[in-house]
Amino acid sequence: MKKTINKIGFCILAACFSLKTIQASPLSEVNDSPPIVRQSEDQPNPYAPLYQDILDRARRKGFPGLVALVRTPEEGTWIGTSGYARIEDRAPMRPETLFWSESVAKTYTAAAVFMLRDQGLIDLDTKIDFYLPAAISDRVPNGHKATVRQLLNHTSGIPESDETHAIMRMWNNPYDWTWRDELEELSKEKPLFEPGTDRHYDNMNYLLLALIIDELTGSHAGFFSMQIFQPLEMWNTYYKNEPGMPRPAGLADIYFDRYGDGHIENITDEICHLEHNSDYGFSGIVADMADRARFIEALVKGGLISQDSWKEMTTPCLPGYEFEWAGAGLGMIPYTDNRGAKHIAYEGAGSGMPGFSYIFHMPSLGLTVCYSTNIASRNNADLRTVFDQIRVDIIDVVMNQRAKRQAVGTAISRAKKKRKLG
Repeated sequence: MKKTINKIGFCILAACFSLKTIQASPLSEVNDSPPIVRQSEDQPNPYAPLYQDILDRARRKGFPGLVALVRTPEEGTWIGTSGYARIEDRAPMRPETLFWSESVAKTYTAAAVFMLRDQGLIDLDTKIDFYLPAAISDRVPNGHKATVRQLLNHTSGIPESDETHAIMRMWNNPYDWTWRDELEELSKEKPLFEPGTDRHYDNMNYLLLALIIDELTGSHAGFFSMQIFQPLEMWNTYYKNEPGMPRPAGLADIYFDRYGDGHIENITDEICHLEHNSDYGFSGIVADMADRARFIEALVKGGLISQDSWKEMTTPCLPGYEFEWAGAGLGMIPYTDNRGAKHIAYEGAGSGMPGFSYIFHMPSLGLTVCYSTNIASRNNADLRTVFDQIRVDIIDVVMNQRAKRQAVGTAISRAKKKRKLG
């Protein structure tokens, strides 16, 4: 998840937006009669009406639009949409609509680190100043103490950069803000704690991981493209190098409910350039749901990293954090369904000004879920709960429908056995 803006910073952000002349639209009017587009990639999905109802109910609670993918071996792939990719001309969401990833990108960065570990180029317990030049590590609080592992699981004690000052600079110069500006702000801060003694989730850990990959490969973005996107045939995934950035064709417009009063504004141009310029390793990837599904499935099933690296990637960072959201593992979040340990799954999630995004795979069911929306998470805390509930409701559908099917199968088997014995 992107860093939380404090009250002063949020007021500055709102003030910056208030300088622009943007027509605000009541979200209640936008959601009166949205178009619906449905797609099944390989076969009609028997649960499609139930999935669509989940998506439509969530959209009516305050989202301009949503796209979701659900895939299981038995039922195939379903991609459903609800609402608008662009409100101004009522352009509908489509199965191939692109969204910004937000902190889902951290999982891609972590995967790249473990790929380099498998190649013998990174040791997780080596201090980061071994890989980074002094010009960088000297400027980072705990830059000579923290290890690669501690960046991955957010136990480095490295703080976030000063939000108030950074927000003002970002929104005054959205086309010029870069990771170097983030590092400059970070250099003014003090360590939060001694590395390895506590945990604090923030973006700077993953910015530094991206810089380490740059040092080892020449370009972390190039590594993503050549070693992840292309081998997995993720042709609808974009980062720093792919043509069309920062606004590739098919990208959903982004909306912001600045005052939390149900009136939303289109902030696409500013956000696209800001995300592309400044988000370095911790966010900034654009993709559709099908490509995100390919990525999470390849990662969980061993298509990207070794079994040993996967075990490391899903190890809790500290006792007590076994299944806490946002970084319990090393870039991959273990998720335990309330039905028991056999339903452990793995997820990546993100939220920020470009919207909310989520990827999930549960090996016990072969279940993959990916979904996104195009409303800024800032000032929309209630929508976070609604967005998370989509995953829960989809899992319930899959499990409940399978339980019913198994019960029917058991009843038929018993009836046949009884007739045979009679």
